[in-house]
Amino acid sequence: MGGITLIALVITIIVLLILAGISIYMLSGNNSIIQKSTLAKQSTERVQVVEQAKIDVMSWINEKTIAGEDTTLNDNKVKEIITGKKYVKEVKTNSFIASNGEYEILYSELYSKNGTVNPPQEWRTASEVFETSGSTEGKMHVGDIINYPIYYDNVAGNVDPSTGYESEYPNDSYKGWKVLAKGGEGSNQYLVLISSGVPLNYYLFSDDGANSVNNLTTSFFDIQIDPSACTYSNFQRCGFKTSEDGEIINDIQDLYSLFENEYTAKYASGESASYTDNTLGQTFTNSSVEGKPKVRSMTKEDIEAVLGTTINSEYDISSNNLFAIPCKESNRFSSTWIASSFDSTGTAMLYIDSHKGIIGLAGDIGKGVRCVVSLASNIEYALANGSSASDTVKTWDIR
Repeated sequence: MGGITLIALVITIIVLLILAGISIYMLSGNNSIIQKSTLAKQSTERVQVVEQAKIDVMSWINEKTIAGEDTTLNDNKVKEIITGKKYVKEVKTNSFIASNGEYEILYSELYSKNGTVNPPQEWRTASEVFETSGSTEGKMHVGDIINYPIYYDNVAGNVDPSTGYESEYPNDSYKGWKVLAKGGEGSNQYLVLISSGVPLNYYLFSDDGANSVNNLTTSFFDIQIDPSACTYSNFQRCGFKTSEDGEIINDIQDLYSLFENEYTAKYASGESASYTDNTLGQTFTNSSVEGKPKVRSMTKEDIEAVLGTTINSEYDISSNNLFAIPCKESNRFSSTWIASSFDSTGTAMLYIDSHKGIIGLAGDIGKGVRCVVSLASNIEYALANGSSASDTVKTWDIR
């Protein structure tokens, strides 16, 4: 009896050690909670170092101007101004202006194209900076680029599940994220982003349109990634990466973890993911989304809100570079799903065809997915270095 008790005790200790090891890995391993927290903290600190350097240089310019003295700047003068500041331990020139031993200040971050010092960034909320229509200088508009730190390589817009043949890769310039819309009211206003390119490819099975609409709008993180085989109602190809220079993700939980960041809005307690397909006359609801990032596929309503008109299966969208993505192949566009039913039967979804039109598709095929992301309402935006307030398409940093 004592022997049995001892064995049970040993087994219990082994199990506890294994669980402890798993917990430690979750806290400190690659893509861990601690690692994510550290990277986010470093990103914020680095921005603060750059901004403080700009403030110090601009203050020096103002002091010299008031005193009627020479305000000419060069690398050596900047070096002199910021050397000895508490955030600077090492100062260099050319490749970067200053470093505190951990956060480099790149030349392009401190200097504008004409060689003058970039002014400190002006950070504003979505309600303060976004303009739904118009062309006010310095305002943010639909189609502007947002430096949202989720990275991907483009995948094929078309994958034939029977042969595995891939085609319709977007041009390399179509990466990153663009402004799609603004949501919310008052202090709760937030930005909605759309992937510039095609980070995912989804396999629609014949006559499964309504189910796929539900998957791509309200149950995005319930879709599995299956790169080894073409399984219907799954993502066939995934281009999302662990970091800008990281590895491709091929597991839906890893993808979920990527979007579980400080910038992305999450479903609140008691909130459901919901999408009404007006063509189908049906509302899809998922009440099991508490705490999940607000990510989905592009829908018909997203396009109509930007265009200000109703689209149908014959609508030519080729002139709109927010929705029609040029392929590396000449005179072609990357095929991308529109997560909305083609007709009232629910057998097919709309998609942007490679030959410029929007049509329905009922066959077994894989097409690209444009991801739509809602950002948190407390996020602030500022013009990125190298982007001017007068640019037609501006680039924005976020914090």
